[in-house]
Amino acid sequence: MDLGLSQESVAELAQMHVTNFGKIERGSANPSLHTIIRIASVLGVDPATLVDGIGVSQLPPNFHVLTAAEFVRERRIRQ
Repeated sequence: MDLGLSQESVAELAQMHVTNFGKIERGSANPSLHTIIRIASVLGVDPATLVDGIGVSQLPPNFHVLTAAEFVRERRIRQ
């Protein structure tokens, strides 16, 4: 959907600084859920639309995610 809005307009409507919005748009910042909902509201879309397809593969390569099962197993081993 192309609304013809600038970054400045979307940021202003979402009550955030344009620099922060630009970082989010480029993928160099991690917005809070609250911020995602504000941006989605401005754009008139469901917040799920903005995060569709984003998963563990988008995390930095040096970031390791433990599952809950792995965490529990490690905690039991260390006790």
